[in-house]
Amino acid sequence: MRSFDLFSAFLGSLFAFSLQAYSASPPSFPYLDGRAVYADFISEHLELTFDVPKQKAFGNALVVFKTQEDGFPILDLVPNPIQIFLDDIELDVRDFILQKAPGGETKFRIIKEKVTADTIHELKIRYVLNDGISFTKNSAKAGFFADDLKSGGRGFWEQYAPSGFEHDAFGLSINLKVLGDTQEHILFTNGKVQADPERNRWNIEFPDYFTTSSFYLHLGERTRFSLKRDEYQGISGRLIPIRFYAETEHLASAGLQVAMSTFYELEHTYGEYAHPNYTGYITAFGGGMEYCGATVSSLDALEHEITHSWFARGVMPANGNAGWVDEAVASWRDNGYDRTPFSYWTLERNLGGFTPYKRETTEDAYTAGAGFIAALDHEFRSIKLEGQSGMRAILADYYSKFKWRTFSNKDFQTHLENLTGRNLTELFDRYVYAKTPGVKVKNPGESRFIQEPRKSKHPRKFSPEELRLIL
Repeated sequence: MRSFDLFSAFLGSLFAFSLQAYSASPPSFPYLDGRAVYADFISEHLELTFDVPKQKAFGNALVVFKTQEDGFPILDLVPNPIQIFLDDIELDVRDFILQKAPGGETKFRIIKEKVTADTIHELKIRYVLNDGISFTKNSAKAGFFADDLKSGGRGFWEQYAPSGFEHDAFGLSINLKVLGDTQEHILFTNGKVQADPERNRWNIEFPDYFTTSSFYLHLGERTRFSLKRDEYQGISGRLIPIRFYAETEHLASAGLQVAMSTFYELEHTYGEYAHPNYTGYITAFGGGMEYCGATVSSLDALEHEITHSWFARGVMPANGNAGWVDEAVASWRDNGYDRTPFSYWTLERNLGGFTPYKRETTEDAYTAGAGFIAALDHEFRSIKLEGQSGMRAILADYYSKFKWRTFSNKDFQTHLENLTGRNLTELFDRYVYAKTPGVKVKNPGESRFIQEPRKSKHPRKFSPEELRLIL
């Protein structure tokens, strides 16, 4: 395995460590003769090589990490490694264990080698990448697309490279190259790019507040896509580069037009856009997924997905239990910011009361979650901040305080309580954690209005066949 510049990686990691995620990791647990403990990623350097003649893609990763306890480090990588080193000592690849979390909610990797807490460790992994990759005779394609609804999780960056978990922010740099091709390629990403297009090589740097759900990367033949660019002048005067691409000029242009108006609305509702730029890939059919300052989306779902650059990838859930918040907020916006009393809804769903190891978002977030935000908006309609009232005012304040940070359900509840002066334990126990299942919220005089929250406008997931088509 080729060596990396470890000293440079370490220096780069010092700043990244200062921006480590604010929310705690899931709990450690007994493992072998010690404990399995979560690795806190400090930085990752990745070399991705697409070898067209061999029709193979290879990854070389260097991860710098610490742990808060002595024990066996937990991280994740879906592809199987072909070589692994921990602190420059080669390990057997069979010691990179695929392990079920307590209760079986998800799987992840455990390194079968103890490390010391609060100490810098270096992990090198070489692996072959298969998912999200395809080749033609003359070119390579890569679509590193995420899935926050995948049962059991493992649908984020861990599909393509070693990764921490959503509570864990880390800096990532990638050197990407395509070998033996005869086609010029183009790379779309939400990182900062230095390109050598004639040699089909790129260096990408991602911000240090990114987590495993943040990264966007799409590689393909340059002639395949139509690209449209513009700049949006934000409320602070900053010019934000926006680009949209699609397989037709019409879709790319339409996406750009929708984005410009949606940015204006969201900045004036919730505050200044969080990211350096915005990249959108508009597909001709269903599906959609958000990233930090990027999306893959149909036109119908684009406003919803752009909203996620404020909630989901502006303020970021620390785990699957907190994932309902951003989908509830975006769906509430889809519904016209409706303001309806609790007596109008039957809302009992478990939105965030699952095992602490849960990694995917519950689909009830789009319906019952949006209804919960609408009911809170009615409950707190007298709250006024910066010319807005109710939940729009509260969420704008929340966004300003948690921008570029991860949050838990407790963080969200505490913020609401601090702003409203209300103890919301009973409401969260009932409508977020489902601790009183089967109980209907009814005002006897209004029982005729009791109904399920409206159907979400959230886009359906891409099917496996559609993912192959948009790759």
